[in-house]
Amino acid sequence: MGNDRLRSAVARKMRSTRDLSEAIGVDPKTIERWLSGRTPHLRHREALARHLEVRMALGHYQPLLVEHDNAVRLHATTLYNSIFRFDDDMLVNTHAWGSNAYKSPVLHLHQVSGGSMFDTYATSFDSVWRTATIYEG
Repeated sequence: MGNDRLRSAVARKMRSTRDLSEAIGVDPKTIERWLSGRTPHLRHREALARHLEVRMALGHYQPLLVEHDNAVRLHATTLYNSIFRFDDDMLVNTHAWGSNAYKSPVLHLHQVSGGSMFDTYATSFDSVWRTATIYEG
């Protein structure tokens, strides 16, 4: 099975495998292997994403867009956390410098009467959400 996401990103940018291989510093046959389904090493995935201007993380949220009333929005605000809100519950993924988000702590907050931590993050979330653009997938 081929790598359709990579193939479509390459086609969108109208790049040849030779151009892409020179830009990333790998053999053109390596690009062909990736297009055929082999997974590139992390350093190459990051170089591909930068070169092709692909937002890799959004692919992980794609299945959520077809479910119920879920929404994803994009923003250009500098944040040092990711916030996922579900009514009176919230997950806050704190981002530590030098670590990927998946390696950083996650706080599970629940809104309680008289508490301020949930409200602080909710205000931040709501402010960014209002200015963000809707991601259609």
